[in-house]
Amino acid sequence: MDERLFKEYEKLRRILGDNLIEIEIVNNEVLVYVKNKVNLEGYKVLDAIDYAREEIYNSLGTIVKEIKVKGNTLEVYVKDYTPQMFEIVAVIEYEVNKKFGTNIVVKII
Repeated sequence: MDERLFKEYEKLRRILGDNLIEIEIVNNEVLVYVKNKVNLEGYKVLDAIDYAREEIYNSLGTIVKEIKVKGNTLEVYVKDYTPQMFEIVAVIEYEVNKKFGTNIVVKII
């Protein structure tokens, strides 16, 4: 484990306790994954909904018109349907629920 990553993890574990899931450093930015959303200055904090939204935008790109959040459900409005998008979204949904221990549902509309 990288020394900076280890120090950041220890610091955030003291602040967040069990709310902290994991951290990673991407492009010199510390990403903090949490169970419940909090504001931490100097960090990019992602809960399950934020993480799922970001992964969907990154994976589907310009096909996505809008993502609406209703409770544990993300409604993904798209410009056009492709067979691959359903598989991509299913994988994202699985990974989010496994990583965060949640029951997020993603619907393509």
